[in-house]
Amino acid sequence: MIPVIIQLVTWNGEKYIPHLFQSLRAQSFTDWELLIIDNGSSDRTVHLIKQELATMKQPYTLIEKEKNIGFAPGHNELFRSSIARAHYILLLNQDMCLNEHFIDKLFYFFEAHPDAGSISGRLMKWAFPEKTNIIDSLGLQAFKNHRVVDMNGAEVWRNIDDDVEAIEVFGVSGALPMYRATALRDVIFNDEVFDEDFFSYKEDVDLAWRLREAGWFSFSVLDAVTYHDRSASGPTNLSDTAAAENRAKKSALANYYSYRNHLMMLIKNYRGEGGIRALSATVWYESKKAGYLLLFATRTFVSCWRDVLRLLPTMLRKRGYIERHLRVTRRELDAWFV
Repeated sequence: MIPVIIQLVTWNGEKYIPHLFQSLRAQSFTDWELLIIDNGSSDRTVHLIKQELATMKQPYTLIEKEKNIGFAPGHNELFRSSIARAHYILLLNQDMCLNEHFIDKLFYFFEAHPDAGSISGRLMKWAFPEKTNIIDSLGLQAFKNHRVVDMNGAEVWRNIDDDVEAIEVFGVSGALPMYRATALRDVIFNDEVFDEDFFSYKEDVDLAWRLREAGWFSFSVLDAVTYHDRSASGPTNLSDTAAAENRAKKSALANYYSYRNHLMMLIKNYRGEGGIRALSATVWYESKKAGYLLLFATRTFVSCWRDVLRLLPTMLRKRGYIERHLRVTRRELDAWFV
């Protein structure tokens, strides 16, 4: 078995490739293999990747797609190779720059915590090419209205406590997660780790929820640091105004996938956790969101609901599969939706 397999899905990321591979070559942990899918890049991404691979000591595979098949299908194709051959699988975004001990710290945290199914590091904002002390994500944080955001995003990093190695979180962001292969095998459905009906947006949150329901824990390892030049981010506060402003900044396609996939995620995973307070908060939040889209993005609203209704039988089958494999009580899930 390979200790770590790194999966990378790229698309038009030429400005990042030299920095990304420089940080990979600098890693103190070297026992890994690299699997890459390029999603039909039209710039020099593939050319630069091939240049970088020519000097790499680790084994690698590069698959070139003619078109963009999406984040979830791309990684699922790589999972079909990695999940049976690796102890741990690291998903790497092209817009990342890793500190030299990043993989090392995650690997040994996993080794010391067999109940951990997913972990990530401390993701900091990368105002390319300058590194900052602003947090990008410390993991996924869920609220009683079932909104899920990047924890502490846009806050200035202040060390909590030198003795705190890691914090438990609801789940980890899809920007740079490391998964235990056995945990992924627990939640795979129809040969898919990420739900391919999502295509893009919130498949990481859906997977985090499913891992929780399967009894696995998630952690952010605070001294494993990386820098992320996030192309799209959520609001820096949780007010309705901030949510509306953030939605207005998104493209119609991003709004479509974000809203549609959130609804499908609720159909699959919501089981009354948080009780009546969480239910009322969720209904109120979703009503406000629907009202905004109906007024200001009517076509997106109609398209989303048409797709949700079309996919409803499929989502209910997936919900049934998850329910049959639940390993936690509702009370255990309650603690995360407060």
